[in-house]
Amino acid sequence: MSKETIKKVASEVEQKTKEIKGTGFQAGLWIVLVVLGVVGIIIFGIYKYFKK
Repeated sequence: MSKETIKKVASEVEQKTKEIKGTGFQAGLWIVLVVLGVVGIIIFGIYKYFKK
């Protein structure tokens, strides 16, 4: 009984760790996309400003 309970808890913890890693990766991806977007807008603005 106790061995089964330990295994169950261990598998649940492992699953939660995977979920956190997944969302952490997604958050990192979103940060990269936002930074690239902001840099792109700034470069576009500078390009438009100097083209005048």
